[in-house]
Amino acid sequence: MSVTSLAAQAQRSSGYSVDVWIDMKIEPMEKLWQGVGGHSNFFFSEHDARESTGAYAGTKPYRFAETLWRLAQVEPNPTLGYRQEIAEFVVDIPVLAAVGCCLANMALGSGSVFQYYIPDWENSLFRTGRTYRFGSKGY
Repeated sequence: MSVTSLAAQAQRSSGYSVDVWIDMKIEPMEKLWQGVGGHSNFFFSEHDARESTGAYAGTKPYRFAETLWRLAQVEPNPTLGYRQEIAEFVVDIPVLAAVGCCLANMALGSGSVFQYYIPDWENSLFRTGRTYRFGSKGY
């Protein structure tokens, strides 16, 4: 089964509408980010993480974690709500993945974040220990 099929199946089985996915290979040293407090096969890009943390010149960090998760069109975690912290991972070895822009679940937010689905992420990504904590969970 292709990685795009796995990504679509994972979205559908979690009750989400399915985004458009493209198969790709992620090269070593690429940075990806994920919410802290439980793991999944879904990650988002270094660019989106840097934007949310105010790392670019002339930008400010998102005050609320909810802002990032609405851009990613993710429902709040039943226990944790909108995850208030994100963690950095680095690709160790070339890995097959699917990439898609979050647009199919407009009821959850405006979308626009690039998400990555990596089936075997535990064997190909390294958690760096670098995290970012938002000032507040929601508005």
